[in-house]
Amino acid sequence: MIVILVCDNIWFIYINYRQTFYDEILDLTEFVEFPISSIYIMNTDDPYSCANAYFFGMACCKRIVLSDTLFLNKSNVKQKKSYPTGRGLPRKQVAAVVAHELGHWSRCHFFITLILSQVHLFLSVFFIGLLYENKYIYESVGFAPGDTSNNATKN
Repeated sequence: MIVILVCDNIWFIYINYRQTFYDEILDLTEFVEFPISSIYIMNTDDPYSCANAYFFGMACCKRIVLSDTLFLNKSNVKQKKSYPTGRGLPRKQVAAVVAHELGHWSRCHFFITLILSQVHLFLSVFFIGLLYENKYIYESVGFAPGDTSNNATKN
């Protein structure tokens, strides 16, 4: 079964033709209890682009996406473009990259980053609100003494 989705010149191809690799990834996801629905290979146009892996999705529809530049090119398949032979990672190292991404999920890095960015946003708006009417700030940037934010912008 091959499922292809198009998204801004990137093709996501369902991976089931490499059964041993697929089973290896499934073992990793079962170990950390990652609710995976599918694994995709992202076909990049540039063979020299950065090798990457990530996961996305919500609830039970989580997907792992691997760029095709991660995989070791043994040049045993005819391709439209000539990719450099030997570029990429062996299967065990690709599994290590997936394990790294699963580590981000199991350590809740996404949620921690989301909460910290919300706290940062709240504190920034809070301090801007405190300093909005401070006359010394306006004087330090060149407004005449006594000008406030309301009448300094009126001309």
